[in-house]
Amino acid sequence: MGGIGRAVEVLDVHLAVGAAEGFGLVGAVAPIGGAGREREGARWVGDDYGTNLWVEDGSGAVVSAMPGVVERRFVNSGFDRFTACLDLFGRWVAVMEAGGEPEPPDEDEVDALARGLASVDGAALEGPDHWWSLVIEQIRDGLI
Repeated sequence: MGGIGRAVEVLDVHLAVGAAEGFGLVGAVAPIGGAGREREGARWVGDDYGTNLWVEDGSGAVVSAMPGVVERRFVNSGFDRFTACLDLFGRWVAVMEAGGEPEPPDEDEVDALARGLASVDGAALEGPDHWWSLVIEQIRDGLI
């Protein structure tokens, strides 16, 4: 999973120790502790520098939520799909950065990333307020 390390760096994602260990990612990411991060009906798996990332009991969906806020933002259908999307994103970033001075990606390159993410998890981009939809929007706006 070579792309995950680059993805977590670019997106400022931090994975919980248990989540990183459970998916064999300890060598790819620097896991963090989650003391004091509790939410009924969900297991904390990390954060993205501003929101907490949770795996919901029952559905297994990964969601993000601001600390103390009930409203959730859909990320992925499962933690395995989340890590697969991180890997895909990280490999895409590496290609964009290859060859020296990175140029802003053109529409075709961003569209290819969006198609790739959708092929990993069709639900990831279904809503305009979904986490990965916002990542794509931020890339298009030159923020990432």
